Amino acid sequence: MTQRAPLTRVPADSVRPSDLRTRWATVEGGACLSGERADAVIDLDPAEHRRRQQAGLGALTDLTLLKVCMGLPLHAAVRLIDLPQLDQALISRAPAGVFEMHRGLVSRRITSVVAVPAVTLTGNDWVSLLGRAAAFSGVSQRIVVMAAAPAKLSERLWEAQLEGVGVWLRDGDDLVELLAPEVFVPRLVKPARWRFLERAYSAWLREGGRSASRGAVGGRQVRPASAVSDQLQASLPLD
Repeated sequence: MTQRAPLTRVPADSVRPSDLRTRWATVEGGACLSGERADAVIDLDPAEHRRRQQAGLGALTDLTLLKVCMGLPLHAAVRLIDLPQLDQALISRAPAGVFEMHRGLVSRRITSVVAVPAVTLTGNDWVSLLGRAAAFSGVSQRIVVMAAAPAKLSERLWEAQLEGVGVWLRDGDDLVELLAPEVFVPRLVKPARWRFLERAYSAWLREGGRSASRGAVGGRQVRPASAVSDQLQASLPLD
């Protein structure tokens, strides 16, 4: 099958505190969408990361160029002259490592380099936390992390469940799950979501890639997976 959408890796189950100790790491402020910021739980694709390093390519956050990328199959050559003139111009000016061109043919090389299985939002203002979490409803699982249980806990957990938001409580060095987040099921892969992933990757790079071996949620140090599969995942259709 021709792959047009970027690779999207999403967990089949709710993200749990134990996952942050054994599978993934986080980047503080790495989730940015609709004017809101949260910490991003990062699942790195090491093969694509290495390829980008070799090509001297970092994060690609240009939304217009990402739209062009999503219109081209991965690793399948098409005639450049058959594309719209604007797309041809953007492809010709794209950074090395995004496309490969040879004898009038172009193929897309880039795919998403990270998945963001969840975003975490830390604070104690319940209304603010739920409001901020709403901004990320279309991109990943959402978890609020609190230092103390809110007043009227049962009512708050009911509100969070209606919104599909998980609730964790920090207990010293541990994170205690009060409510599991709703599993995120993406229906369409849009350029804005790809840019969300690229921004998370950019934040990870700014940290020097340290969160590949160590991350933090609300001050807690966690470890990512010891190994992340290089196997390509199935893509999502655009229509």
